[in-house]
Amino acid sequence: MSLVEMARAVHIVAGSIALTVMWVPMLAAKGGRLHRRAGLVFVGAMAVVSSSGVGLSVYRLLTETRPGVRLASAFLLYVSILTGAGALKGVRVLRTKRRTGPNRNPVDLAAAGLVLVSGAAMGLAGLWFGQPLLLTFSLIGIAGGVTDLKYWLRSPDTRMHWWFEHMADMLGTGIAALTAFAVVNSPRLGLPSFSLLVWLGPSLVGVPAIVVWSRHYRRRFAGRAGPAAPVSAAARTGGVTRVGETSRTRPVGSS
Repeated sequence: MSLVEMARAVHIVAGSIALTVMWVPMLAAKGGRLHRRAGLVFVGAMAVVSSSGVGLSVYRLLTETRPGVRLASAFLLYVSILTGAGALKGVRVLRTKRRTGPNRNPVDLAAAGLVLVSGAAMGLAGLWFGQPLLLTFSLIGIAGGVTDLKYWLRSPDTRMHWWFEHMADMLGTGIAALTAFAVVNSPRLGLPSFSLLVWLGPSLVGVPAIVVWSRHYRRRFAGRAGPAAPVSAAARTGGVTRVGETSRTRPVGSS
């Protein structure tokens, strides 16, 4: 088995694990042991999916000469970036949930910036090649990148800011797993792999669900969310909370 074949096999296995376990954090008690442990498995599997997807896409970009295949590889590279960045932010918002000022951690800003830039690049490619799918997905990256940068560079306006960001990022990453499953199995339904219906179907269902779920928890937390705590001296001097600096931070899991 070649290295590329091994990477593809790992990609498929990790995706299958993520698709199977993603339902557990959604249904388990939030913050409980099962929620946290299943969430860690899901995030780890999606990290493998994203990194292997990046590697396979770059390999095809470097070795393929057919324009259509190269364009498809560039799109899959972009999707892998979106997926990885979403999973990373879902973890990082928990690790920085005690912050009271802007977060200028280079990793967080670089991930958000990469999503924004890659989304803009995909939009230009979509315009150049006349591909509605690329244009549509470019909006996800542009909007997501701008939103993430605003979140990190502004002080939190509510104590539960991390909850809603974590929930949206984890559910968004779950939508990515469902989208991959739909794309892989679309030929069995007689649908082309790169049709808008296949790629946007899970989002058309999942995004409204995220909105409804977020509204539910906003009402639930309305009585105790309140404004964020006053800015500490460390925050005023530019200090930010980094991984490992919070006390007894809970591991990740979908909310």
